[in-house]
Amino acid sequence: MRGDIPVQLLEAFRGRKGVLFVGAGASVAAGLPTWATLVETLASKLDPPVSEEELAAADLLAIPQYYKNQRGKDGLSKWLREQIQVPNQGHGVSTAIHDAICRIPGDLIYTTNFDNLIEERLKAARRNPHVVASEDAVRYFSDEPHRHEVVVRKIHGTIEHPYDVVLSREDFARFRIERPNTIATLAEHLKSHHFLFVGYSLRDPDLSSVYDYVFYQKREAHRKHFICLDKVTKHEHDDLEERGLRPIVLSDWGSTKSEQLLNFLTKLADDTTARHHVLRFFPIKAHDTVPIVVTSTETDEKCFNVAAADMATAHQIAKDLRDIDVAPEIVPAIEFVSQIERYRHGDIVLICSPLGNIATRQILRGMEQQGNPLSKVNYTFVAARLEGPGGFSVTSDSLPLTPDGKEIVRDNKERREYALVARYVNPWSDAELPSGTALSAEPRNRRFIFLFAGIRALGTELVGKFLGMPHAYLELLQSSDAASPFERVVEIRYNTYNPLNFEWSKPPKVLDTPPPSGPS
Repeated sequence: MRGDIPVQLLEAFRGRKGVLFVGAGASVAAGLPTWATLVETLASKLDPPVSEEELAAADLLAIPQYYKNQRGKDGLSKWLREQIQVPNQGHGVSTAIHDAICRIPGDLIYTTNFDNLIEERLKAARRNPHVVASEDAVRYFSDEPHRHEVVVRKIHGTIEHPYDVVLSREDFARFRIERPNTIATLAEHLKSHHFLFVGYSLRDPDLSSVYDYVFYQKREAHRKHFICLDKVTKHEHDDLEERGLRPIVLSDWGSTKSEQLLNFLTKLADDTTARHHVLRFFPIKAHDTVPIVVTSTETDEKCFNVAAADMATAHQIAKDLRDIDVAPEIVPAIEFVSQIERYRHGDIVLICSPLGNIATRQILRGMEQQGNPLSKVNYTFVAARLEGPGGFSVTSDSLPLTPDGKEIVRDNKERREYALVARYVNPWSDAELPSGTALSAEPRNRRFIFLFAGIRALGTELVGKFLGMPHAYLELLQSSDAASPFERVVEIRYNTYNPLNFEWSKPPKVLDTPPPSGPS
């Protein structure tokens, strides 16, 4: 049975105060060696080769030093590059462990690894990484807010500059003298964040030589940190606690070390990512009340009929808002319009199925009058009119609809539906931006209009299903700043649709640009 992830660790990453410190064990699944394996291989290359007895008695820094003594710094650097170059070439190696690492929220990652797997996977996930891999880079790097989504600090260097990496006993000894800014920055982060060390063993010199040196300088100022290990003895456990490290034993998380680490990191990502990206998608003040406007018609009995597709999506969004301590209020469109002055100056969620409802049209036309031009993609969704029972006429050719507006059916009978998800700055809000303020500056009083609309009612319902997926908000945000406006088109493919047994043929895809006109 798996253990629980400490609540303090979960809250740290949810609050962007968690930092991953990644060791060589995280790259084993990509074919890269651990510290112990690296040293064993290097020992066999010495002249004469080191015996098993000598290897067992030697510390892990001695063997690289022996090799450096015989072949020089250039020889050691060349050998190291040969060990790492296969996975490092081309587009990098994607491993599930690195994918999980990239899903965990936070703007800072430390590593003693020389490979570039972390930054390659961050780029693939569109998280805009910035690598700091030398003392000069630390000295001149300005970690300004919103400048980079995540900073990767490679404190022992990178394989791209193998001559400068920290590997031998001499390198580690000189590290404290030659990299004071690296050490000072790490010390400050250890005081202000909760660290999680992954991919290390208790024998790895990376951990003891760097962490202990920083920790014991001013241990009382440090926060509690965590380390993942496959097993820990009672003496090791007590010693780690004395060093400010709470061990998390992974022996019950899988059958192999890589599987254990993957399962743990995946669970950590699942338990922290969803809320983190909902917060980024909805930058709304906690405890505010936000209307979720759904399609409605007024009957002769003065009651409201609310579209089921809108309600399905509204309930998902309401759940997400409650998770970030916002109070959702589901409001029929007609009621919203009748009380628009009550709602218009705050945050608004518009859900329109199909295409547009009376509230959505009124709000978006008003935005245009306020000087907020809307894109052609937007008009494709909201500037439509009903023509007879169930027929739609779209005013733009941005989407691949047939002339009569029916759904596209491919040769394999696969249908495609499209939905628009957008975030706009509310032009009626009381926020007044200083002259020249960038849209990504996120003023405290800024309010937003969030739009969720399908080409048909089905599209609106499907986007609600999409929002329930773990990675949905991350995919929708893509490379957007935390408070910038954007529009995203979501393509959803399905063969048959049964509301009682929902399935799609392929996972929804967030398109960078509007899809091409006409069937492909």
